[in-house]
Amino acid sequence: MTSTGNPAPSPHTTRNTEDLEMESRNSDEEGAYATLHDLGPQRKKNYEKANAAMSTKMWLLLILVVLLIFLFLALCVVTVFLFISYVNMAEEQSHLRETVSSLISKVKEIDSTINYISVNGTVALLCGKDWTFYKLSCYYKSTIKTSWNSAKEGCEKKMSHLVIINGDGEMNFLRTFTQKESPWVGLNKTEPNKWQWVDGTVLNTIEFWQNGQPDNKKGIEDCAQFREGDGLNDVDCSATKPYICEKELF
Repeated sequence: MTSTGNPAPSPHTTRNTEDLEMESRNSDEEGAYATLHDLGPQRKKNYEKANAAMSTKMWLLLILVVLLIFLFLALCVVTVFLFISYVNMAEEQSHLRETVSSLISKVKEIDSTINYISVNGTVALLCGKDWTFYKLSCYYKSTIKTSWNSAKEGCEKKMSHLVIINGDGEMNFLRTFTQKESPWVGLNKTEPNKWQWVDGTVLNTIEFWQNGQPDNKKGIEDCAQFREGDGLNDVDCSATKPYICEKELF
């Protein structure tokens, strides 16, 4: 009996079909590989661009940080400079106020001296207020009584010294100037029988002493006074007497 329908494929036909499918599959794989191969350079370029962009951002950030640090340091320097300037300005203002105050005091003193000169003449200009001029020296007579050592210090505070008698002319002037007040003079005993003026000069004469002086009564009379406008007398240094200061103009 003869069968009807599609004939069965031959082995040859089946093999050809498989070969075609294999070739097609290989062709697709090669195409995919070629596509992947072509995408490699593009990805590399994109990666390099991304790295470059990131590097640029890092540099910009670093520059920004450096600028901020620089601005902060500059601000600190300016602040310190302003603070120092303020302190110096405050000190200068204080010094200026002190200077102005001192000048005002000097002006008042000068004004007082001018008024005194207008009343008492030029002596005050040469010696100062309450001083008396004789030859090339100025003499001051104290209004208080004190010991010899305190009198010496009192004269030194006035930039002078206890009076030193240098001759008969000065001796005669002191007789009138003291008016018998018996003040201290700048003479004391530094060693037994050695009398010395405050400038270190040793008194080797007895012409300035009163008759019978120095007598060292009770053994404690080591300082000299100009007694009652007559002559020198030794007395206890702790006794309280007025005193005469002297300062040379030249």
